[in-house]
Amino acid sequence: MKQDAPIARWTAPQPDDGFGVSLLDLLRLKGRAWLVRHASVAQASILDSRTRVVQAATRAEDAHAELIFRRQLRQAPTAQRTEIAGREGEVERLLRERDGHRRQRLARVSPDGLPALPDSPALVPDISDRQIEALAVKAVTRFAALPAREAEAAWSAWERELEQRLPPYAAAEVAQRAAELRSLLR
Repeated sequence: MKQDAPIARWTAPQPDDGFGVSLLDLLRLKGRAWLVRHASVAQASILDSRTRVVQAATRAEDAHAELIFRRQLRQAPTAQRTEIAGREGEVERLLRERDGHRRQRLARVSPDGLPALPDSPALVPDISDRQIEALAVKAVTRFAALPAREAEAAWSAWERELEQRLPPYAAAEVAQRAAELRSLLR
């Protein structure tokens, strides 16, 4: 053997000199990326399956409710049939209204992909005629017993609160109906 021949030696890895990551670090990162990518696909699959189960359960629940409703309607006396049908019609209308609002809200999507909140400061997107009437009647009966000076201050505060809590068109309708009821009392 020659004494002058170079001997291959293993050298310990040197600290990063700023030129990048080592081969082992790169392999770890690629492995982690692969795991995360496949985990996210699995999570999406699970969420999709859960969504389908919930949709199927909702359809089954609707069918069961319809069956019970029809049974009640057949067994009820004639006088109660219209009352039952009216209540069920009101419930159906409210559910359709809620679904319509939900679709509108989901249709408005913010730039980050999340559903946008309603433009109105109040979270009540719509108010029914029955609700308008109830709010107006409640205000009129509450403030009718007060002396004139206190009643005017209470009306002003109430109208300001309406403007804060309801969308502008709804606040105007409630205030107008309350004014009509007040004029009837005078």
